Amino acid sequence: MHAGGNVVTHGGECSVDARAAMLMLLAAVITLILLPHLTALALAALLLFAFAGFTHKLFMLLRRTRVLLPGSMLIGVLAALASAQQRGEGLQVDAVAFTGGVMVSGRIFLIGCSTLLFILCIPIERVVNAMKRMHLPDTTVTLLWLANSFLKQLQREARGTMMAIRVRGAGRSLPRKLLAASYLSTTFLLRAVGKSERMADVLAARGFRGTLPLQYTSDDEHTGWRMRDSIAVLASLLLFTILMLLS
Repeated sequence: MHAGGNVVTHGGECSVDARAAMLMLLAAVITLILLPHLTALALAALLLFAFAGFTHKLFMLLRRTRVLLPGSMLIGVLAALASAQQRGEGLQVDAVAFTGGVMVSGRIFLIGCSTLLFILCIPIERVVNAMKRMHLPDTTVTLLWLANSFLKQLQREARGTMMAIRVRGAGRSLPRKLLAASYLSTTFLLRAVGKSERMADVLAARGFRGTLPLQYTSDDEHTGWRMRDSIAVLASLLLFTILMLLS
């Protein structure tokens, strides 16, 4: 997500239309998937965090990456081991497998960061309103709203889990810290699944059939698509194209 100086407004929210922001996020994700080299990924990360600083969201983004980083690193390790095993090298990770694991981990991490930055810049109300104006299926819009509501309910438990991980890991060796983090994270995931099942039961008991009467309004409803939105999207596409060509 990159654009010019008209992106930020009062309160730190992005003044760009939510539909334009969704297109920019989509372009960013596609670019991150297609980038072939670590150098290109590093440059993309630099641009991403520079934009986060420009929108005054850098500190908030970095705080949220504490949860994203361990998961992406774990997936990278698994990808490196899988690559080594495919070439018949067992658990011996060579330079090729290591580089592949770093690439996988970096892609997932940066895609997650891009999505987090989008969420920080564009309130869910504007996203839902934009999706309805784009005539997306009501079921899709409803699921997005429900997912956001569910994640908000999990915020307190997530903070408690992070605090417990820090307390359990204080003064311990790295393997014991990882073991404690793995145990507590698994417990958190199990509680989250249980909460989601209870939420589904409540919705079913109230006659939920896949849609909710969401009636959000926002400034986008009145302003519509503006010249700045076109400039932001075109600038993003140009920047991502240049990044692809340089790689």
